[in-house]
Amino acid sequence: MALPALLLLENEEPFWGVGVGMEGMTQGVMVASAFSAGIPDLMTDPSYTGKLVCFTYPHIGTSGMVPSDLQSDEIAVRGIAAREVGRTAANRLGVEAMNAWLDRNGIPAIEGLDTRSVTAILARRGLVRAVIGTGKYADASVLAKQFSDATSWDVPKAGTTKPYDWTDGVGDDSGTIIVYDFGVKKGLLRRLASLGRAIRVVPSNYPAADALALKPDGIVFSGGNGVPDTRAEAHAAASAMLGQVPLWGIGVGAGVLAQVAGAAIAVNGTAHYGVQPVGRPGEPSGEMTVQAHEFWIEGESLMTAGLELTHVHLNDGSVEGFRCTKRRLVGTLFHPESEPGPRDSLYCFERFSDMMRK
Repeated sequence: MALPALLLLENEEPFWGVGVGMEGMTQGVMVASAFSAGIPDLMTDPSYTGKLVCFTYPHIGTSGMVPSDLQSDEIAVRGIAAREVGRTAANRLGVEAMNAWLDRNGIPAIEGLDTRSVTAILARRGLVRAVIGTGKYADASVLAKQFSDATSWDVPKAGTTKPYDWTDGVGDDSGTIIVYDFGVKKGLLRRLASLGRAIRVVPSNYPAADALALKPDGIVFSGGNGVPDTRAEAHAAASAMLGQVPLWGIGVGAGVLAQVAGAAIAVNGTAHYGVQPVGRPGEPSGEMTVQAHEFWIEGESLMTAGLELTHVHLNDGSVEGFRCTKRRLVGTLFHPESEPGPRDSLYCFERFSDMMRK
């Protein structure tokens, strides 16, 4: 028997649908995604920790769950909204249907609603708090009370608490890349490993002296959830390493490096999630990128910080990439490992490799 389900967006009319996954209640900031494939990749991306996701594509997860596609060992999102959730594992490598995977991992979801209307609200308002209830929890009065419960909206910072070595596909080169983990994706570690160096993953509060003692060829500040201002210990580490070793920041990691270099960050309620168009100033063509960030780098502050603009968002003109050749520093707010998503940005790894060789 189909379970009733209800989605409440803060200060909006309710959306009714059918419950999928675990019967229960969940809440978080809701974002939209236009991905038609790579759904499990996105749902296990630590950058989405604590988020609810509304998928605009009408049928999601029909390929099932392919273990090698997952970007972390746990589902990062708290819940999803979709037009229809897959009940099959059509991919020959699929081991479990989407609805069963959601249920087993304790994730409530709602399907059968007008996702276009939900997406239109998100496009107009930016980041919006939302609550999903399925089965006996599909009660508007009960769900509405969650908006006034401040503690229930807290989201933990993603990322490891202990250093470890990444051993999947590492080459024979004796060099090392250190990755500060703000919520790193397995796809990023695989791409970095393809550069032929050992990969050492450390917590985001790892002391700079300990990192530099390993004499790394380069250091990467990974993508993750939240905003750069909440990573004070990482700021201290980056400040101590600036100019001493090649640094690459991705997503929230790019925000940390931008601030350390002297640029300003803004959080104004809007965000970039999913596939986004990016251009490179002075070049005729653009690229499609994968993004998951909810802060901005103020463009006017780049010049005063001595940073060069390398990538710009083609829809709103915001900063999406920067570099400083003198300090061997580069930042990309998009996720160039391209798992899931277009592979237009894979050249970034070769550029970082070149920077490490200089």
